[in-house]
Formats: sequence, C-alpha cells, structure tokens
Amino acid sequence: MLPRALLVLLAVMNLAVALWWMTHAAVPAPAPVQARPAGVPALRLLSEGGPVEAPRPQLRCYRFGPYGDTAALEAARDAATDIAPRVDTITIPGPAPTAWRVAAAPPADGDTAALATRIVAAGFGDTIVVAEGPETGSVALGRFSTAEAAERHRAALQAAGFGAQVHPVGGNTEWLRLPLPGAPDLLGLRGALAALQALPTDCDG
Repeated sequence: MLPRALLVLLAVMNLAVALWWMTHAAVPAPAPVQARPAGVPALRLLSEGGPVEAPRPQLRCYRFGPYGDTAALEAARDAATDIAPRVDTITIPGPAPTAWRVAAAPPADGDTAALATRIVAAGFGDTIVVAEGPETGSVALGRFSTAEAAERHRAALQAAGFGAQVHPVGGNTEWLRLPLPGAPDLLGLRGALAALQALPTDCDG
C-alpha cells in the first residue's frame, strides 16, 4: 500500500506543477530604450554631480559721450576696455553746428558740487551744475558763437587743472558703445569715461 500511495502522491504533485506552469503569466520583457534624438542632452540628476554651467548675464548696450575731440575719445576708449567686453566707436550725424559749448563731465568721485565750487574759486564764471536731464551731474561752463572762442575757454580751464571739452551744438558727434550687464552705475561710468551722457542704444548697427 505504501508504494502505491507514494506513486499517487508523486502523480498529484506532477499534475500540480504542470497546471502552475500552464496558468502562470510570463514575465514581460523590459521595454526597449528609446533612442534620444540628435542634439537633445540626456537628463541628469543633480545628485549625479559634474560641472553645471552658470547662466550668462544679460547684456544691454549704452552709448557714452559725446566726445568733443579725438584725444578725449581715445582716452575714454582706453578706459572702456577695462569695463566692457567690447567697445565700439559710433558717429551720430547731425546738422551743421550753430554754437559751441564747453562742459565738464561728472567727476570720478561723483561730487559735482565740489567740482563746480573749485572752478568758481579759480576765477571762472558762467558755471552751472546740471541738475536734470541726460547730462545730470555735469558742469556747463559756457556757450560760444565760434569754435575758436570755445577752444580758448577750454584751454584756460585745462591749464587750471580742470578737465573740459568743447561740444558743438549740432554737427556729427562721436560716442562709445559698451555692452554692460545688469543695472550698471551709469553716473559712475560717465565719470570714469569723461562722458556727458549715457544713453541706452541698440547693440548692433
């Protein structure tokens, strides 16, 4: 009896194994990895490390000037090379000059009132601190009907140690165009570049 019982038990076990294999669902094969289109970078977790490129600062262009003579323009251009990644010289056309004025750009320390006080103390009249508009912070030093008269006044100011330029009222004007990041200190840059104005402008053209 015992051998027969063992045979029956083995038969039942074999039948149970056969039924399990027949009813067991096959494990699905892993889905194929989709190929990444050309030019699309792979995703990477921050925890994977590796260098992360910092975003580049947005640059805006400004034109500084005008400059009354070649020497002032070149001196400003030399100073600008330490401030901006690119420096362009641009010419703004205008009608024939009708007058000539003498002016001093904002001082490097930003104290225009002190500059004007020193100029007056040196014996120069007709001195006005510009308090509004695009030339705020500069010092107006006179307006003349001829370029020669304006140049004589400028030379006297420079001989006394004051930086001043002659600017035609009208005519072509020379400027420097600089691309600058963020919100630059335009008044301080005008002082560094001896510029009466700093105006937003296109970066091309």
